[in-house]
Amino acid sequence: YPDVWDSQMEAELIQLMKDAVDLEIQYARDVLPRGILGLNADMFVDYMQYIANRRLENLNINFRYPSDRNPFP
Repeated sequence: YPDVWDSQMEAELIQLMKDAVDLEIQYARDVLPRGILGLNADMFVDYMQYIANRRLENLNINFRYPSDRNPFP
């Protein structure tokens, strides 16, 4: 819907993505404080940022998280 897509909507989408990623990261830190079986919260942070970047890229939004690699095989 290009008629509703503007800079305000893009800013709102970016904020929603940031909020969602922050919540997922907090969940990972709560659930994996010491990690288990080769999985730790820092790896999950990288993964969440990687996934968020893919979603933003699919929407042609320029915002990117610093981690742009999938830490999992």
